[in-house]
Amino acid sequence: MSMADLLAELFSRESANTRIALERVPFEKADWSPHEKSMTLGRLAGHIAEMGGWGTSILTTDEYDMNPEGGEAYSPPTFESLDDVLSTFDEGVSAAVAALEGMSDQAMMEN
Repeated sequence: MSMADLLAELFSRESANTRIALERVPFEKADWSPHEKSMTLGRLAGHIAEMGGWGTSILTTDEYDMNPEGGEAYSPPTFESLDDVLSTFDEGVSAAVAALEGMSDQAMMEN
């Protein structure tokens, strides 16, 4: 089994567990925050949902800059519902697994 296949299997398994946690977010309380400096519950759920897709960028580009010089800074999406959060997570995970499945062991060893 290649490194990429092993990572794809592990990532899929862990992502399934993360999705179970996301499904339980009470999105009607999305504006709740435990502290004024903390993310709201909705923003935190969205942040976790976005992370599923970061793997694709990490696997397919040489660098990842959220605020590139001379470029547009990253701006997180706004989620209107739990369905939006889950679909973003699912799409990102699917794309990351597809990127992993196409990688060779040699490519996995590159910086």
